[in-house]
Amino acid sequence: MSHRLLTLLFIVLAAACTVFAQPDPNHPQPEPPRKPAPGQPALPPGGRNTIVEATPNGLFVFQSGVVAKFDATTLKPLGTLQLFGPMPAPPAMPDTPTPQDQQALMKWKLEAMRRMAAASMLVKDNLLLIVTADTFFRVNQRVMGIEAKISLTDIGDEKPNPSAWMTPMTLTLQDNMLYILRANQLTALNINNGEITGHGDLPREMMPITPPAVPDKRTDKPAGDTPREITVVGVLHHVALEGGLLALRSVEGDEYVLEGKVIADFSAKQAVEGARARVTGIFSQHPGVAQYGKGYLEVERIQLLPDLNEPAPK
Repeated sequence: MSHRLLTLLFIVLAAACTVFAQPDPNHPQPEPPRKPAPGQPALPPGGRNTIVEATPNGLFVFQSGVVAKFDATTLKPLGTLQLFGPMPAPPAMPDTPTPQDQQALMKWKLEAMRRMAAASMLVKDNLLLIVTADTFFRVNQRVMGIEAKISLTDIGDEKPNPSAWMTPMTLTLQDNMLYILRANQLTALNINNGEITGHGDLPREMMPITPPAVPDKRTDKPAGDTPREITVVGVLHHVALEGGLLALRSVEGDEYVLEGKVIADFSAKQAVEGARARVTGIFSQHPGVAQYGKGYLEVERIQLLPDLNEPAPK
């Protein structure tokens, strides 16, 4: 009799453990971090794009191209608005990608970088004024809807420049005129009709200042070394200089600002922020002129390389 009682008690305890081990639907467990799919390297961190604003209409949080609205007291979610629409799923990449596969992946990366871009937001009456990537949005706080969406790309320039999207910006509002400062570029926008009324550049005297080059005592090389062709392998990233330029951080940790038509055309055609590349060009230093890092590299040739875990092509 005692054996049967112990068996029954064991069955009851096992059943209870099974029930209590089930996840509570009212308190779902957090999802583990998602890893990038094979063949799809992780994207680099984006610009500063998390913003919180409290208004009489609620608490608004902007991040990754999405506006979320909460009750200002209870923090109950009151809706979301995806400014660029739903993020498309990444394309499936075969072991040996074709040019079409690579193009599809670059298109997807461009969409991802648009959402990771630096952003700034102002509040005016019942509106949220948001600038992110290359777009201005006028959002109605009450109905969580987009009233206006204006491209800030220069007229005639239809190619996106994702490297410039990562540059933080400053917004200021005077009546109905919104002024946007990104790197050394100013833009004036009428928030009512969406008209871009002007573009301007900060004076050169306001550019970042670095000490002039000094001789290298180890090699007796003079300041402003003679321009010469070099090849550097490193990671491309954006720097807020002269309107937003690309720089190359070498494996040794040196920084080179990339110049010239080759890099301008190259970066306009594809997303390069965070990509690994081999760059060949004319290296120079400019004594007495604002300089970033090691110096300047006028690009002659550029080649994107595989992920760091893969061997670089010869």
